[in-house]
Amino acid sequence: MTEAVGGVTLGEAFATRNSVQPPHLEAAMPLRLIALDPGTDGAHCPAFFVADSGNLVVQGPRVTDPGVLADAARLGMTGPDEAVIEIPARMKSVILRALLEEADGADPGADGVR
Repeated sequence: MTEAVGGVTLGEAFATRNSVQPPHLEAAMPLRLIALDPGTDGAHCPAFFVADSGNLVVQGPRVTDPGVLADAARLGMTGPDEAVIEIPARMKSVILRALLEEADGADPGADGVR
């Protein structure tokens, strides 16, 4: 999945698109892509990463629906530095497979995309 989209590879897009990190992530935190939305066109797509620390990092569109945000705040006690992110249902099996392979120490391949 290193195909170029609009003349830019997915790896280049991920490396350059979000160069500013939130204050709580200012320390260097190299990421490894483990799951990418299978319905993506290669731009602005939901994705899952693993940081060197082993923590998961999720990229996706922020939820803006007031009802969903209220429920998330009530059920998950959303903090002021947290965002509610929506991940497409079509990613369930991709995410599960990636997490199981990650737990087993499987090599995700050269580009990290499953």
